Amino acid sequence: MGKGQRSRDVRSQKDNKVAAKKTASWKGILATVLAVVLVVGMIALIFVDNSGILLQKTALETENFKVSAAMLQYATMYTYQNFVTTYQDVISYFGLDTNKSLASQPYGDGTWLDYFRDSAEMSVKTNLVYAEAALEAGLSLDDEDIAEIDETIETMKEYYALLGYTEQGALSMAFGKGVSWNDMRELQKITSLAEKYEDKMYEDTEAALTDEDIEKYYDDNRDKYTSADVITYSETITFTDEETAESFEAKKTELLAKFNEIAANDTEANFGAALSEYIKATVEDETKADTAYTNASKSVQAADVDKDTSSWLFELADGAYVRQAGEIKVTEETTEATDTAKETYKVTVTYVKGTPSRDTAETKSVGHILFLSDSFATDEEAKAEAERVLALYKEGEMTKESFEKLGEEYTEDSSVFYDNVPKGKMVKEFEDWMFDENRKEGDVEIVKSEQYGYHIMYFVGDGKEAWYATCFDALVGEKTSAIYEELEKAHVITVKEDGIKAVKG
Repeated sequence: MGKGQRSRDVRSQKDNKVAAKKTASWKGILATVLAVVLVVGMIALIFVDNSGILLQKTALETENFKVSAAMLQYATMYTYQNFVTTYQDVISYFGLDTNKSLASQPYGDGTWLDYFRDSAEMSVKTNLVYAEAALEAGLSLDDEDIAEIDETIETMKEYYALLGYTEQGALSMAFGKGVSWNDMRELQKITSLAEKYEDKMYEDTEAALTDEDIEKYYDDNRDKYTSADVITYSETITFTDEETAESFEAKKTELLAKFNEIAANDTEANFGAALSEYIKATVEDETKADTAYTNASKSVQAADVDKDTSSWLFELADGAYVRQAGEIKVTEETTEATDTAKETYKVTVTYVKGTPSRDTAETKSVGHILFLSDSFATDEEAKAEAERVLALYKEGEMTKESFEKLGEEYTEDSSVFYDNVPKGKMVKEFEDWMFDENRKEGDVEIVKSEQYGYHIMYFVGDGKEAWYATCFDALVGEKTSAIYEELEKAHVITVKEDGIKAVKG
């Protein structure tokens, strides 16, 4: 499981033009909701409409679907409770008091209720668009889909009962009076249908891409996906009120001369030594000087350096990069004074350690079935469940397909398989396992990560080079965002303001 991002994070976020989000599987949602129950006691929900009658109004409507205020109420409070569960240890830093009503607490230009209601509304709208597209494409929920939704609801009811709540009492306390189990069920049906279409959209888009498409995308976006290993350091001086223009010019000349002296060193070792000596002489704090020198050696892309350095560093000739190891460049940048800022002068020296290139780092493709520690009473129970499911796998065909089927049934992550995962994307234990040099295709093993719990790992094999994987995901993101924009135009959502305003918190 990633450090907050999946390897295919394009599936969980669209660009700024399309504020859409892929809905997590309902098994993942169930785990979160059950965790939320444990913190419900500390969340004081104050509903203005205690009768719940206003929640029967329609909030959002499309040609084939209606979302009532009660359904949106459920989505809003689920969004809120998920937020609280995720950030409960640092919730006070957000300025959110879980003992007060959301409507009474300011946030930005509105209130926290506005924030969570708007977030929920945005998510529901996305699902409505995809659900309409699903019907148009001939997709529908089958008996297994409905059974999964019903199972989720029944499990929630059982869990509430174990905690001593009545079914409706727990539902009213967690989501608001007027929200019914049927409201939850109907919203989940829309969500599941939407997810079915979205999955197909991604699968079709990914399957249609060719190596030529990825190469062209890379060529068209070289600035984003090409990097160069360099040693680069900058210093900026400001024209102060206490000095004359002549003295500032003298300072500029002196600074440029010092950087040119550093640039006169023709080997990496000599350049590094000269730069280190200069930094130590100009940065008084020894620790800060050491950090500055260490940070000077790095991999950069075009956007990471000033315009002149970027133009020089990433210069192309006949489709190939010009810069070679050992080349050095000093650039100057002057910012004129404005009403709110003073004139500045910046000098940068850059040593090229290697010709700019694509990121050829290795990636791996891997699957896992996650059992979150927080979903079990004890660590031993989580481990036992992982071992039980692993035994089921070993009793079967022991193929990727059989692993995926078990994963879809049992995992508490939103995905079973992750393709083309580079180092640095996953938690340590997960990463150590898949990058083990002895790892072979088809390897299966239980791994425990401190952050999440137990993972039944499945090694698919080596992935594409990192640049390819990154460009692939980016291109899929652009194409699916474009598809969504067209779907959004084709499937108009009618917003009923009275229904939106009926949502309380």
